[in-house]
Amino acid sequence: MRLIYLLTMLFLAVPVQAKIDLPGISENNSVKPETTLHLKAKPGKTQTLAASAETVSDAASIQQSTTEASVSINSRTVTDDTLSVADTDTVQTVFKTDFTVESQNLSTVWLAVDSNLSTAEVIAAKPCVAFRALNIWGMPMKEARILAAHERNFIRNLRLSGISVSGMMGLIAIREGSYSEDFMKKYSTVDPLGRRITFDGSLHHGCLAHQEWRAELLSSFKILVDSGCNLVEIDQPALESWRGECYCNLCMENFRSYLEAKQAPEKLKEYYGINEIKKFDYREYLRGKKIDALGKSLAELSDGDRFALTTIGQEFFVFQIEDNLMNIARFLQDAREYARNRSVEVSIFGNIWGMAAEYLPPARYFDLLDVACDLVTPGDWNPDDKNVGPPRNSWVPVYKLASSFSSGKPLLSFLDTNGYQRGLKSFRGRCAFLDIISGEALGCGADFVFPLRNRTAPAQEEGFSSSEISSALCFYRENLSKFRKGSSLAEIAIFQNYPSRILDRFSLPYWGLSYLFLDNQLNFDTVFSGDGRIFADDLSVEKLSKYKLVFIPQSDFLTEHQEKVFWNYINSGGKVVFNGEKVFNHPNCAKVSESTYYSYYSIKDLKLETRILQAITTLLPNLSLKFDKKYAGLRSFPVESDGKKYLLLVNANYDKGKNAVIPFKDVTARCKVQTAPAKISYKTLAGKAGEISFLYRFNEIEFKLPEITDNMLITIE
Repeated sequence: MRLIYLLTMLFLAVPVQAKIDLPGISENNSVKPETTLHLKAKPGKTQTLAASAETVSDAASIQQSTTEASVSINSRTVTDDTLSVADTDTVQTVFKTDFTVESQNLSTVWLAVDSNLSTAEVIAAKPCVAFRALNIWGMPMKEARILAAHERNFIRNLRLSGISVSGMMGLIAIREGSYSEDFMKKYSTVDPLGRRITFDGSLHHGCLAHQEWRAELLSSFKILVDSGCNLVEIDQPALESWRGECYCNLCMENFRSYLEAKQAPEKLKEYYGINEIKKFDYREYLRGKKIDALGKSLAELSDGDRFALTTIGQEFFVFQIEDNLMNIARFLQDAREYARNRSVEVSIFGNIWGMAAEYLPPARYFDLLDVACDLVTPGDWNPDDKNVGPPRNSWVPVYKLASSFSSGKPLLSFLDTNGYQRGLKSFRGRCAFLDIISGEALGCGADFVFPLRNRTAPAQEEGFSSSEISSALCFYRENLSKFRKGSSLAEIAIFQNYPSRILDRFSLPYWGLSYLFLDNQLNFDTVFSGDGRIFADDLSVEKLSKYKLVFIPQSDFLTEHQEKVFWNYINSGGKVVFNGEKVFNHPNCAKVSESTYYSYYSIKDLKLETRILQAITTLLPNLSLKFDKKYAGLRSFPVESDGKKYLLLVNANYDKGKNAVIPFKDVTARCKVQTAPAKISYKTLAGKAGEISFLYRFNEIEFKLPEITDNMLITIE
C-alpha cells in the first residue's frame, strides 16, 4: 500500500487560526492557480461554518454546509489577509494546493531543508517532501517547543504549498543536563557495574523498558505532529549494543522473566548454572566470572566480548532485541493513537543506518525504511582515504539488503554525517559525488534526499546550491518511477540469512560478493530470511524461483527449513553456488570455498574470485545482459517497466588523484530480447540524448554505447 508521503496531493489537519495565509510564493503574494482551502468541522461538531473571501481579488467561490466550507481561488494575486474563519474553536482545516499536471506525475522527491531557506526557494525545487524541517533529536521538551514555535510558520507555508514535511526525533538519546539528576539516574541505561552508558561525550541512552521514558518520547512526537509534520523520522530506533546494553533493575527483572519463560529449571542449571531463577542477578553473575587471561571479570568487558565468550551473553543479546521490539511497539502504538485522535495522517519511519543489527528488527513497525548513506562499507568504521566513497565503496549492497526484508516498503537514503565529513572532503568535485550516490539510489528504486544548501546531520560542511543539485535532481525525478515500479531483471540473487545470535552487521561474505558482482556488471538482488527467532524463517521456493542462480555465502548458517527449500529449488532446475561445509551434491550446484570469510571491499583472493566467476559462468552461460569485459566502477541497473527495458548506467569511476570521473569508452553490451526492438535510445544526466544503432540476431541485440561520462539511461523499446 502506498503511503501518504508518496502522494503529491497531501492533506494536513491543524487547528485553524483566526487569520489564515494562503500559500504566497513570494513577497508579491503570487499564488498558484486552482488553490483550494477546504474547511471541515471537528468530529462531533455540527455548527455551520462561515468563510469570508472578500479580500481575494478576482473570482472566488464559497460552498457552505453544516460541516464543510470550501474556498476556491482562481486568481494569482491575493492580499495579505486572505481569509477569516468563524467558529475557530470548532473548526479544523485541511489545506490542498493543486499542482500542475507535470508535478502530479512526479515520483517522490525529498529535499533536505531548514528555515534559513525561503519558502519560495523550496517550492521552486518542486519537492514532494521537505526532509528534517524540524529536528528535535536529543532535545529536552522546553528547548524542543521553542524550536518548534520558531519553525511553525515555515512548516505551515510548506504544507500550504502541497509539500509534505518530515520531522526528526531520537528514540534513546538523553542530553546531559536536559533532565533532573533523579530522572537521569532512574531512566538512563547502565552497564553491569552500574555506570551510565554515554556516547559523544554528553549524551546518554534512555532505557525503553521504562514507561516514563516512553512518555517523554511521546511528548517529542506530539511536538512534531502539532507543528505540522506529517512524517516523523525515528533516529536510533533501538538500544545500541556496541555502546552498551542495559543492566538497570527493570531490565534485570525482565531478563529473569524471559529466562524463566524460555527454559525449564533443570535446563537453566544445565545451560547457565542458574540454581534459583527468582534470585538470579545477571550483573552479579558477570561480576563474579573472572577471565584469568585478561585479569578482568565479564562485567568489565564489552558486550561484544561477553557475547563471544558466553552462551548466556548471546541469550541476553536476543532478550534485549526482543524486549526492545515490545517497547518500541508500545511507543509507536501510543504515537499513532495520538495522531488518529487528532485526525492527522502521519507516516513514521526509522533510520536503520547502514543495516546496524539492532536497528533491523524494529523495521517491521515502520512505514518506510531510512538508510543513512555514510559512504563507508557497513562493518568497516575507519576505511582509509582510498576506500571512502566511490568507486571503491558503494551503498548498493545496503539498498539491496534493505529491500530484501522491507516487505515492499519504500526505501529512503540521505547523506549522513560521515558522508559529509569524509565524502565531501575527499571529493572536490561535489557535483560528480552527488551524481554517483543519487544514481545508485535511483537504480535501486530508493528515494534520495537532495541536500539544498543544507546538511542532513550535525557537521560543518555545507550542502549543495540549487544549481549544483539541478541536473542530478532532474535526472532522478524523470526516471524514479521506472525503477520503483519496474521489475528487476536480475537473474542472480545472494541469499542472506540472519542467525539471531550473531552480534554484528551482516556477514562479510555478503559485502565481498556484492562488490565482485558490481565490478563485473553481474546484476543481483538479495533474498533474506531469519532463523525463526528475531526474524521469521520464511524462505520459500517462490522467493527463489525468480532467479536462475542463487549464491549462498554461508551455507553453515542454513536452518533445516532453508536447506529443504534450497533442495526443492535445485530439483526444480535452480542453480546454486555456495561456501561452507554443508554440501549440495548436485549437477546444478558448485562449491567454491570451505571458508566463509571475505574482506569488506573485495574477496582479496584472485583464485577464489576466479572460481566464483567461473562457477557462475558454467552454471549460467547465457545471461540476459552481458558486457564485453569487466568495467570496475560502472554500475548497471536493468529493469522492465511499461513494456520497455531500461538500463541505468552509473559512472562511479572517480579518480581521487585526478579529482575527476574517468569516462568509459567503447563499451559493448548484449541483451536478450523476445523480438527485435524498434529502437534503442539514450539520455545522460548532462542532457545528451540520441539513438544507438544495434545488431539483432537470434533474440539477442548487441550495441556499442556512447562514451559514459556520467549517468546514462538506455531505453530499449
